[in-house]
Amino acid sequence: MKLPFPKPLNVIIIAITALSMFCLISCHNDNDNPGPVKPPIPPPVTPPDPPKDTTLKITSISPATVHYGDTIVIDGKNFSAAAADNVITIGALTVPVVTGSNTSLKVITPALTSTTSEVRVTVRSQSVTVGNIAYVPDIFVAGYENNGANSIAKYWKNGSAIAVGPVASAAYSMFLSGNDVYVAGYVRNTNTNLATYWKNGSAITLGVGESAAKSIFISGDDVHVSGWEIINGFDNARYWKNGAAFQLDPANSSGNAVAVMGTDAYVIGSRRSSQGVFEPVLWKNNEPGTVLGVNNQHRFAYAIFISGGDIYAAGTQNNAVTGQPMATYWKNGEPVHLTDGTLTDAVATSIFVSGTTIYVAGYEAQHDPARPPVAKYWKNGAEINLTDGSKAAYANSIYLWENDVYIVGDEENPGGAKILKYWKNGTPINLTDGTYPATGYCIVLR
Repeated sequence: MKLPFPKPLNVIIIAITALSMFCLISCHNDNDNPGPVKPPIPPPVTPPDPPKDTTLKITSISPATVHYGDTIVIDGKNFSAAAADNVITIGALTVPVVTGSNTSLKVITPALTSTTSEVRVTVRSQSVTVGNIAYVPDIFVAGYENNGANSIAKYWKNGSAIAVGPVASAAYSMFLSGNDVYVAGYVRNTNTNLATYWKNGSAITLGVGESAAKSIFISGDDVHVSGWEIINGFDNARYWKNGAAFQLDPANSSGNAVAVMGTDAYVIGSRRSSQGVFEPVLWKNNEPGTVLGVNNQHRFAYAIFISGGDIYAAGTQNNAVTGQPMATYWKNGEPVHLTDGTLTDAVATSIFVSGTTIYVAGYEAQHDPARPPVAKYWKNGAEINLTDGSKAAYANSIYLWENDVYIVGDEENPGGAKILKYWKNGTPINLTDGTYPATGYCIVLR
C-alpha cells in the first residue's frame, strides 16, 4: 500500500501563520469595542478640621462677696496656662494671678476702697469684663480692756478681740500694711511703762525709761513711731524710726501722732514754751519743730492727717477770754475753731480729710458736772452728736471708708464702766459688754 506524501512544510507554516493573524485580529477587534465602562471609585476625602475657637470667654466668678485676702476663682475658656500672661484688674488695681490654667484663674482679693468693683480679664489682645464683686471691709479697732486688775492691749477685728499685750499694757494706734497688723502702745515692765509696738503679735520694745508709743505709720519697709519718754525727769517728745530713737524736744513735750508724705516723716504734738504755755508743734524729719498758730493760751495737738500736700492737725485751743478749751484743727498752721469755749469744754481728738470735706472727731462737755461729755464729730464744721449726754462718752478716732463714717471711743454704762464701741454713720456697735472697763483709741478699715 502506498503512504500519502506529506504536505510541504511551508504550507503548514502558512496555515499556522494565518491562524495566528486571525487570533490577533479577533483580539484587536474586541478591544476596540469594550462596551460600558464603570467610572473609577474616588478615594475617601477627610473633611478639614473646623477653625479652633480662641475667643476669650468667662463662665463664672466666685465668690460674689469678698473680704481682703479671700481667693477669687474665675472660670472660662482660652485663658493662658502661663499665669503671667493673664492680666486681672479689680477696680483700678492690677492683681497677680496665683494659679492659672486654660479654663480657670485664681487671684487673692487686695485691699479695695469701694463696696463694688468691676473685675476684668485680659489675655494677650483680648479683654473681657467678668462682672462686679461686692467688697466688705474688715473693721479694726485698737485699745485696751481691763481684766479686773490690769488693762490689756488688744485689737478687735470685726468684733473679735485679739490680745497683743500681756497684763498692764495698752494700745493707742494701729496700721495695716499688706498682711501685717501693727499696733503701738506700751507694756508695763517691773513698774515701768515702756513704749512698745507689735507686728502680728510680736512685741518690739522701743522705750528705755518710762515711755509710751502713741502713733505708728508704715511706709515701705520703714516703721515710724511717735510718743514720749521721760528723760532726766521730764517728758520728751520721741520719734523712733526702725527702732532708732530721736529726741524731738528737750523737755515737757510729747509726740502724739506721726504721718509720712513721700520721704518725709511728720510728727505732731505739744510742748511747753519758755513762757509756760503749751503750744502745738510740728516736727519734720527730726528738725526743730514749727509752732502752729500764735496764741498765749494753752494749745494741744493730738492728731495729724496729710492730704494733697496739706497738713492738718487736731486738738484744742483755749479761749483767750474764758480760758476754756475749744475743739480746733489747723490747716497748714492756721487754726479753725469748731467750738467757741464760752459754754462748753471741747476737744478734737482725730481728723480725716476726703477731698474738700474735713471730718473731726472729739467730745464736748457743758460747764456742769451733772451733764456728762457728749461724743460727737464735725463735718466741715457742722456738729453731729453721737450720744445724748445721759452718760459720759468720748470719740477718739475717725475713719472714712467710701461714704461711711466710722468713729471709735467709749460710753459709760449705768454702773459707770466704759463700754468700748464704734459708731457707723451714727449707729453704735458695742465691742465689749461693760463687765470691765474698755476703750478704743484707733479705728481703721481694710
